[in-house]
Order: sequence, then structure tokens, then C-alpha cells
Amino acid sequence: TYKPTNEIGLYYNLSLVEDLNLPNPTEMYLNGEWTWSKFEQWSLNAKDALSPKGAGYYVLGSQPVNYAKNMVYLNGGTLINFKTNRIGFHQTPALQTYDFLTGLYEKGLFETDGNYDSGSAEWKGGQVIFHPGDFWFLNADNRWKGNDYKFGYVPFPVADDYKGEYTAP
Repeated sequence: TYKPTNEIGLYYNLSLVEDLNLPNPTEMYLNGEWTWSKFEQWSLNAKDALSPKGAGYYVLGSQPVNYAKNMVYLNGGTLINFKTNRIGFHQTPALQTYDFLTGLYEKGLFETDGNYDSGSAEWKGGQVIFHPGDFWFLNADNRWKGNDYKFGYVPFPVADDYKGEYTAP
């Protein structure tokens, strides 16, 4: 059985979160409040808090596919079913995940020109709150080393009715 790990997750610009006086995402996770509905509400509140800063500020960095490939599992789905040796990215849990992420995109939460993993100029400049990534991104010259703000980390949020558990490496 696949168990999602928190080895890959959402890094966030802690300096910006604190500046905007937003609830700390890591604390929300530790309190069991890091579900899709709470993540969406947090993100909408963050978007509102960012609006006075003007254009070029975003809640979610990168591309929706980088969220989907991790969040499908947190909705009880799979991209590849290793028991049946068949794909699973067209099954209900995956489709629900895509719908959730599409809704976030349509609400203007994703940056318009997100880069796959190294991050956009806006992310590197401290204008994006969240960006998915691996632990090693923090100290890699070709990723985020040298970003001039404090980082926070939180696993991807789980679907509201997800019953599984995270595992840690």
C-alpha cells in the first residue's frame, strides 16, 4: 500500500506569511487542520491579504501538475496501481483532485508563469507564498539557495475525508 510521505511538500515564504499576519500553515498541519477546504480558505484569505501589494504576488507557485502528482494520493487515489499494473490517474479520486486544483487555478491562486521546480522570478523574489519542492532544494545553487527570506514547510494538504496517514522518511 502506498503511503504518502512528507519528503516532498510545500515550502512557503515564512517572511511573507508573517508580514501578512496569516495563520502559520505548519501549525495548522500539526493541529490536524491541513485539509483541502481549510487550505482553500487559507489561500483565498492570503490572496486578499496580498492584493494591496499589487500585481506580481501569488499564493501558489509552480504549476498545478506538481500539486496533483502528490495530492492524488492524499485523496485515496493513485497514478499507477502497482497491484494491477494499471494506470489510476483517470479514476474518481484523481479526477476529484484535478477538479479541486482547477478550482484553485480558476480563483487566481496560481502564479501565471510558474516554473516546474526551480521557481519563477516572483518566487525567488519573495512574491509567492507556496512552492512545491524537495528537501534538497533549500541548499542547491540551481534551486533555492540564496532566496532572501525565511522558509517554512508543510506537507501537501489532505482531502477532507482522507483516512490515511503521512509517513516520514
